[in-house]
Amino acid sequence: MNSSKIDIIYTQTGNVCVFASYSIIINYFSKGRKKITALLNKYVEVYNTNPTGNSALQLEDSIYHHYHSYCKANKLRGFEFIRDQHLNDKFSTYNYCTPKIIAVNNNHTVLPSHHNISLRKKLKRGGLAMVLYQSGNKLFHSIVIGFDKRKGGFFIRNPQQFQNHPLLSRTDFLKNNDILEYILFERIKRRN
Repeated sequence: MNSSKIDIIYTQTGNVCVFASYSIIINYFSKGRKKITALLNKYVEVYNTNPTGNSALQLEDSIYHHYHSYCKANKLRGFEFIRDQHLNDKFSTYNYCTPKIIAVNNNHTVLPSHHNISLRKKLKRGGLAMVLYQSGNKLFHSIVIGFDKRKGGFFIRNPQQFQNHPLLSRTDFLKNNDILEYILFERIKRRN
């Protein structure tokens, strides 16, 4: 992965980190053809989420409310929802990448450490992963992680700007942090 090609302009304003992380991954694999804000708008269109206004916060909050109520009603984990929507091509994103591995834990407990080890190895071979972790105060947050061979290290793309933390940072998140869920996406190999 080339971390310099990861979008660092978009910053989430509402509680939409899971779909924002997915959109960051799609933006990368589509080589910028699928804009993050366009994917957010596509979600609103597909599910008719009826934002209360035109601001980014209102749009993202409408996605958040739909996403969580849909997952709860259908007994799905959020990352299962993302995988299903991708495989059903709900947002016209299927042709850019594929979910190779998904790991979810239905009881909000940490995945065993072998998942971190395995995912680190797989990221070194390519792909981007969205991971869910507990960020404190029982809050959950989703970020994008990858491995940049050119720069020789792991990186994080956080869809949300936290005080004094960059949107893109070079660090091995999986080395010291527990995760609850992840999806590894890889570019679709085209046959000639």
